[in-house]
Parts: sequence; C-alpha cells; structure tokens
Amino acid sequence: MKENNIHIDEMLNSFLDGELQGRQLTEMERLVSNDVEIAAKLKKLQKCRSLLNVLPTEQAPHQILEEVKIALERRSLLGHEQETFSNKRGARHLLLRKALSAAALILLAIGFLSVIYEIVVPSEKGTPFMVLNEPEITAVPQTQPIIEQPIVAKSEPLRINGILAVRTSAPNAVKAYIARAAAGLAVKDDGGLYDDSTFVIAADQPQMKLLLADVAKIWDRFSSTQFTLDDGDAVTIENVRPNQLAEIFTQDSQDKLFALSKDLAMVNKISADILGSDLLAYTDPSRDKTLPAVEPVLTRTEPASKQAVENPNLYLTIKIEADK
Repeated sequence: MKENNIHIDEMLNSFLDGELQGRQLTEMERLVSNDVEIAAKLKKLQKCRSLLNVLPTEQAPHQILEEVKIALERRSLLGHEQETFSNKRGARHLLLRKALSAAALILLAIGFLSVIYEIVVPSEKGTPFMVLNEPEITAVPQTQPIIEQPIVAKSEPLRINGILAVRTSAPNAVKAYIARAAAGLAVKDDGGLYDDSTFVIAADQPQMKLLLADVAKIWDRFSSTQFTLDDGDAVTIENVRPNQLAEIFTQDSQDKLFALSKDLAMVNKISADILGSDLLAYTDPSRDKTLPAVEPVLTRTEPASKQAVENPNLYLTIKIEADK
C-alpha cells in the first residue's frame, strides 16, 4: 500500500510537470476524475506549488556547493562497489532462472507429446471413430448500435474584476507610462466618473498578460501596492507582485480564484511580518528615475494584440496616488 501511494505521488508530480503522455496521461485524468482522494491530493500539490512559487528566493551559501560535491564523490565510490556486488549476484540469479525455464519447457514438451501419442496411436481394443455430419452454422450479421455522442456546451471564460492601487513618488511619469501601455484597452470615460489618475482596462487573457508584463517593468517605482478582488466577497492582497496578478487573471473558476487570492493574501502578510521592508520593492533615491519605454506590439515575440476585443472578460482598474 505504501509503495502504491509513492507511485501515485510520483505520477501526480509528473502530471503537474506535464511529463505524462499518451496512455499514462489518459489514465491519470481518469483517476483524478473518479477518485476523490487522488483529486484532493492533486489539489493539495497544486496549492503547495502555488505557495512555493510566490515565496521569495534566497542565495544559497557558497560552502554548500563544496559539501554537495564531496557527498556526490563519496556516494559515487560507494555506489560503484555496491553495483559490482549487485551485478555478480544478479548474474547468478539470471543463470538459475534460465535453467528453471529450460527445465519447464522440456517438461511441457514431454507432456504435449504424450497427449498427441495417446490421440494418434489407436489402442488394441479401440473402436473406430464415428464422424457425424453436423449442420453448417451460418453467422448472423449483427448491427452495431448507434451511440450518440453527448453535446458538450462551450463554457464561457470567467469574468474577473480587480482594483490595483499603487503609490509612487513620480505619479505623472507613471500615469504617462501606463497610458501608453494600456493604449487600446482602456475603457473611455464619457461620463466623467474617473480622473486622469484612474485607468479602467478591459481585456482578454493574452492582452492582460501583455499589460502586466509592461507594468512589471516599473514595479520597483511603486512604494506600495494593493490589489482588491472585486467579485462578490472582496479579497485584498497587500504588497501584491506582478507574477501574482498574472496567476490570478488565469483562473477558470470562482472557487479557484477566491482560494488563490486568499492564499496569496496570507502569504504576503506572513512575508511582510517576517521580512519587513526587505520584501517590498521600494524605490532607491540614487537610481535613475527614467521609466522604460513601452515595447511596440509589432516587436513582441508573442502573438498578442492590444486592440479592443468584443467580449472582454478581465477588468482591471489601476489607481495611481502620489506618496504623502
């Protein structure tokens, strides 16, 4: 039972890494769909992976590399001796198995020949065989039943609304940069509901990915960031980062969306309590304040466009405030 659990864990990790193909991938999808325990285990692995991906990374100490090299050399020497002993022992087992297999084949051949001899050679008091004329059996063709394939309705993409509030020491430059980055995606404010510090973006997933990639280039210009998921029960994430926003806007269900948002809010709060200001991307006064230029769409490698779409499902309101 323990070995089976280890095998399932390895298959689930390979499934998350996209290493399964063909029959293994089909079998794992069937297990996840039909087995509640395996589905729950897969969900835990996905949750753990999401939490690990958002944690900050630290540089490993230099002496660890030397210790790992020494341990690998020692294991290589010991493993070579053990492998030589295992090879000799395996060769003896293989020879014994070959001998047993040959003996079994000989006994099987003898038994088969004795049966044929009893059938072919007639006994002294045997009686002749009687051959009966059996009626010819004609196979009746069978028609295969027509199985109607179920019609699967195409699901609509999940609608996500969010508000990103940022503070910066250079609000005018940030507003000009975001205005260029959001060109073609910003919703026109004909009613005068917003000022020039607020941008309402309507996009699909590829367009939102492009926008967040542009905004990430000036993320270190923000002294504070806050994201609020404005769908039903509001969830607020302090010190939000671009990769976290990108993961939020790729969710395909309300349950996954709110579960991920709550996890990120908890992780950021714990990280801020433990690491303090080291976790936040404050602007260094000695750094160059020039904001990078927005890359033109035609020079991008990914096939995406910032043209307005007919049915956008992702809405992001960006509010820019000056530092006090």
